[in-house]
Amino acid sequence: MSKSVLYFKEKKENLMKKSDLIKSIGKATGAESVDKSAIAKVTEYFDTGSLALNRVLSGDLKNGGIPRGRVVTFFGASGSGKSLIAATTAAKALVEGKIDVVYIFDSEGGSLINVFKQHGADLNKVMYVPV
Repeated sequence: MSKSVLYFKEKKENLMKKSDLIKSIGKATGAESVDKSAIAKVTEYFDTGSLALNRVLSGDLKNGGIPRGRVVTFFGASGSGKSLIAATTAAKALVEGKIDVVYIFDSEGGSLINVFKQHGADLNKVMYVPV
């Protein structure tokens, strides 16, 4: 089985191994190891409702998902389900008491509020902001 290695481009357009990149960040910031820093530790995940997506996002099939305290960006074609994934995940977290309030900045006409209704979320804790 071959081991894949991730490479990143430096300013000089040279390729750098991921391990070397992490070392250089640690050296520049004074941290012993980026992987071992307090900011790198994730202890809780928000279930997306999709085992496959949970696995991709966190490495854990059953107890994974979107890491708490991280910014996660979903991108793709219009209508591919990005907003639905975010709303479903937020609704589940709200119902399970993992979060206290959800802000929805919506440019699509308020259809996401129905996801929260379907999951039985307290709509008083869902702040809808049309943009």
